[in-house]
Amino acid sequence: MNIPNIKINEKYTNGKNAEDLYSIFGKEYLEQIQRVISDVTGLAFVTIDYKGQPLTEMTNFSKRCKYIRQTPMHKKICELSDASGAIRAAVSKKTSIYFCPFKLLEVAIPIIINDKYLGAFIGGQAICSDPPEKILRMQDQLLLEEIDFSKLDFFDEDADAKKYTYREFESTVKLVELIISELVKREAISSYHEKENKSKIKALEEKLAQVEEKNLELKKKISSINNTVNLLFLNNMMESISNLALIEEAEITSKYSEHFRKFVMNFIDVESNSANFIYKTLIEYFKMKEIQYRDRLKYEISIEDDVRETKMPFKSLITYVIIMSYLGLNFNEDDYEIKVHLKKDSEYFIAIIEDNGLGISEDSFERFKSTHIVSTEIEDINKYLRQMEEDSLNIFSGDLQIKIEENSKNTKIFMKYRLNS
Repeated sequence: MNIPNIKINEKYTNGKNAEDLYSIFGKEYLEQIQRVISDVTGLAFVTIDYKGQPLTEMTNFSKRCKYIRQTPMHKKICELSDASGAIRAAVSKKTSIYFCPFKLLEVAIPIIINDKYLGAFIGGQAICSDPPEKILRMQDQLLLEEIDFSKLDFFDEDADAKKYTYREFESTVKLVELIISELVKREAISSYHEKENKSKIKALEEKLAQVEEKNLELKKKISSINNTVNLLFLNNMMESISNLALIEEAEITSKYSEHFRKFVMNFIDVESNSANFIYKTLIEYFKMKEIQYRDRLKYEISIEDDVRETKMPFKSLITYVIIMSYLGLNFNEDDYEIKVHLKKDSEYFIAIIEDNGLGISEDSFERFKSTHIVSTEIEDINKYLRQMEEDSLNIFSGDLQIKIEENSKNTKIFMKYRLNS
């Protein structure tokens, strides 16, 4: 597999090359990108620099790997395998898929900008039952014949492990490559411009510092909530891609993948916050669900022209829509209908969400739990929603109002935000 050498025109960089991955993304954003990709794919990931040193904490570490690394010698073998995979990808400048010595499928995706190797995404820890014969096996490469791997019992550790066919794993890696490539292009150009313009915008930054502090606090709150539900909802979407590949034509899977890519790119973008941006993100989400559920899903989404460029200081609207439609489509046999309308009323921005699902209030969640066997993630949804509402209302004081109305047939959420506050 071959991730392209990312070319960036010198007119965007003034002839300067990127120094490292931190200079492009920053540690916090790099951690967030890795976390979302890991949650979406179900694979473990870590990001390393060009020296092979980790830049981030490992995400979604598998039980088998935790068990293996309890033994110092085995831990050294794992680290040697990771380093070998990264070196192989760096030298060949190609994505490398291989088996670690403990029979888990791994991948090393190099990040190369204008022929300069900056680091790599290392991950995988997946169980694969149908690998091709040509796949590289680190056990052979590292000459580990003296270790009897057959004595290692992984049954308990593999009970909840992520399992892929080789084709599914390869397709997932290609999607990750595409996401990384697009993010690197955008962030590399953005980082060059940011450095060039720092002296010009210093005065503006001082004036906006108070507002930015307020927004940053809420972004962190919303990001924490979104990351919690990512595993449940985004991983569900990723599994849908694999299922569609088995039962549908490739064209349908391609369309789903493209909508999914756009949705993920928008979902992890913490800077864009216009009403039109939220609208476009929801369009991509509904198009994915439409492919997945076909005639069972009926949706309407509209936005009035005079609010398209209105800045929304929160993305909780997307969280509401994802949770409402997930519950309505997965725990209700009837056709599911949802409507979203964004408009302006005098000095207020107003968002209205209406559906015929199971409800989203605290009472509705209690009724739902009394009639369904639910996972830990779903049990926590109510708590996170209430926390999101409380934090949003506290941060924006009287500028934001959230109202939920429910009856036996539908749920309606009103979100009202004072403009120019």
